[in-house]
Amino acid sequence: LRADISQYILKNTALEAERWVEIRSRTTGQVVAILKEEGDPVKVGNVIARLDSDGARINVLQREVAFREAQQRHDRESALFSRNLGSKEGFENAKTQLEAAKAQLEQAQLSLSYTTITSPIAGVMTLRNIEVGNMVTNNQVVGAVAKFDPLVARIQVTEKDFGKIVVGQAARITVEAAPDRGFEGIVKMISPVVDPESGTVKVTVEVPRPKDGLLRPGMFASVYIITETRKRTLVIPKKALVLEGAGNQVFVYESDAETGMGKAQRKTVEIGFTDSERLEVLSG
Repeated sequence: LRADISQYILKNTALEAERWVEIRSRTTGQVVAILKEEGDPVKVGNVIARLDSDGARINVLQREVAFREAQQRHDRESALFSRNLGSKEGFENAKTQLEAAKAQLEQAQLSLSYTTITSPIAGVMTLRNIEVGNMVTNNQVVGAVAKFDPLVARIQVTEKDFGKIVVGQAARITVEAAPDRGFEGIVKMISPVVDPESGTVKVTVEVPRPKDGLLRPGMFASVYIITETRKRTLVIPKKALVLEGAGNQVFVYESDAETGMGKAQRKTVEIGFTDSERLEVLSG
């Protein structure tokens, strides 16, 4: 049979989300509402949860009043100073107080915004570890969001195979959940350094997530990076190879022109590329 066959590097690893971030609270407060659950899709800025904001709102109102009073005093001192009826010192003090009131108002508004916990990236909610009524503290992890498309497979390749891989090279991925199905991937990044302990180079393969959502982070995957393909070469099933005796041997049916009968003859062959089910015969 004439067919295409490829040589590949096979490595096993676990699939990972391309990006995964923890969502942390930026203030202390009691959880009053949860708007996203694990598995929900989220966009940048979507609200994950809300904290009690009554105290923060009152603080904003107080700071707004103080800012307006500082603004009015500044306006009066500015008008007097411009007509030489007021002192420069009074004008400068009013200006300083206005700037301080403005800064305090902005800080109060920022603190109020912290009572709304939002997602910093688009993706899928993968973790929610708070409940309504919980008290959370500043910098506490309240959940996590991951970007599932694309997924990535990070593998370690030996120095011997490193030279066979380039960015943009095709890869094929299989998972135990669908052993008869292959998924396309592409080499996205190659580490510029070699790990001195293992003598390997990290290669990152990007895997577009299928629409049916079969591929998920954490799945055990086999990654095949195709290094060379031979077109229309002679290939035979692996099961045709005879494992007895020395060398690679197969049985070939040969017919006798005189008798019209035939029999199987043992032949030694030279093997080239192999894949999971086939092998290439170079000679013999």
